[in-house]
Amino acid sequence: MSGETHNENQNQNQNQNQNENENHDAGYVTERWKIKGTAWRVFFCVFGTYVFLNVVGMLGAHAQK
Repeated sequence: MSGETHNENQNQNQNQNQNENENHDAGYVTERWKIKGTAWRVFFCVFGTYVFLNVVGMLGAHAQK
């Protein structure tokens, strides 16, 4: 009986450790998505500004002709 109780305790401890690792991994994944989202946002802002300024520049050059 005591051997079974010991095994049950070990299983519970292993499950708790797995849950802690999963929670840690979930935080890591969430953080990675935040970083990716920020990187994409910066890329689109920079690219969008570049395109906008070039279009305005071409329209201005065309208007002066």
